[in-house]
Amino acid sequence: MNIICVLLGTVIGAGFISGTEINLFFNSIGKSGIIGIIISGILLGICVFLSLESNCENYVELLNRNIKNKILIKSISFFITAFLIVSFFIMIAGLSSFILDEFNVDYIIASF
Repeated sequence: MNIICVLLGTVIGAGFISGTEINLFFNSIGKSGIIGIIISGILLGICVFLSLESNCENYVELLNRNIKNKILIKSISFFITAFLIVSFFIMIAGLSSFILDEFNVDYIIASF
């Protein structure tokens, strides 16, 4: 279980959340949370295995090799792109907050 939490914290978290926080979140739900973290770990393992076996340059190429339904490929690609854009803005907001707290500069300056 700890290995799954570390992998999820590394891949999903990427600085936002640690494996310990993921473990606390899933454990707070109870047995359903444990099943959820196991399913998440298995799905993560499948994604890592597929990406290593196919030697793809990007995720679109990986999707095209493993999924035949074009609508499903476009849907998954849309959600991945949306997640990346939202994650980018969350990181920018976190950096702005850090600059605001550490350097005590004006909010407008910290936001740029």
